[in-house]
Amino acid sequence: MFTDLQFLLPVIIPGMACVAILLLSALTQARGLALVLALASLAAAAAWTVAWTEPRSLFSDMLHLDPFARLGALICLGVGGVACCAAPAYLRRMNIGYEEEYYALILAGVAGMIVMIAANDLMVLFVNLELMSLATYIMCGMNRGSLIYPDQEFVYDR
Repeated sequence: MFTDLQFLLPVIIPGMACVAILLLSALTQARGLALVLALASLAAAAAWTVAWTEPRSLFSDMLHLDPFARLGALICLGVGGVACCAAPAYLRRMNIGYEEEYYALILAGVAGMIVMIAANDLMVLFVNLELMSLATYIMCGMNRGSLIYPDQEFVYDR
């Protein structure tokens, strides 16, 4: 069982970093720490993904860690890192004040994508598709003050 969990570290590390970022944002006012923690967790997960050398099945054949899953996980982690690096400028330009939550949602989406790529069971695929899509939906709705139509003014009542 422990050997199965060590091969899931590329999913566990971003998941734990997501929870840590949310706790830090609730308890402290450290703004730049969330970006550093997100990038460090993505780099650590990528290092563990590179350690997947031989194909194996986990959890009664529900997950397959093969070269395809390895490549897909590295692509997802790389895209998550690029999104984290591009986020500060975008969030400042669009005047979105939820920077820490944005990084936590990126990490949750990346964790869902990695398991979804390695899924060999339909239920595992569906649950992680929901995790990834829920994080994506929330990120799409974070810019509440954006204009829906360019010729109409957006009114937001608090």
